[in-house]
Amino acid sequence: MEDRFYWIVIVILCAGAGFVCWLMYRKIQQLIKKNEELSEQKENGLKSSLDLGLAPYKLDPHLLKNALNAIQSHAYHSYHSLDKLSNVLDYILYESDDKFVELKDEVSFAQNLIEINRLKVSPLFDLHMRVKIAPEAGDLMIAPFMTINPIENAFKHADL
Repeated sequence: MEDRFYWIVIVILCAGAGFVCWLMYRKIQQLIKKNEELSEQKENGLKSSLDLGLAPYKLDPHLLKNALNAIQSHAYHSYHSLDKLSNVLDYILYESDDKFVELKDEVSFAQNLIEINRLKVSPLFDLHMRVKIAPEAGDLMIAPFMTINPIENAFKHADL
C-alpha cells in the first residue's frame, strides 16, 4: 500500500512538473512573439526617424530648378546670382541642420533667394527690399525654410 502511495505522489509531481514546463514554454513563446513585434516596430520607427533625420538634407529640386532658370535667363547677372545661389545652398546644406535657426539667418536666406528670383522680374520694375529686425529679435529661433514657398509663389504667381 505504501508503494502505491509513493507512485501516486510521483505521478502527481511529474504531472505538475510537466504542467509547469508547458506553462513556461507557452510564456516563452509569447515573449518571443512580443519581442519580434517590438523589433519590427523599432525598425519601422528607426526607419521613419532616419527619414525625418535626413529630411533637411533633401534639397528641394523645384527650388534649384527655378533658381537655375532665373540665372540662365539673364546671363549678364550670372556672377551675382551664382554667388547668391551658393549662399542659399550653404544655408540649406550646412546652416539649417537644427530644428530651429536664428531669425537673422532665415532672413539672410530669404534675401538671397529674392535676389535670385529678382532676375525673373522685368528690368523696368524696380524691386527693393526693406528689412528691419530689432537687434534682440535677430536671435529668435524659428523653423528653417519657412520663406521658400511664399517667395517662390510670389515671383511665380504675383502680377509684377
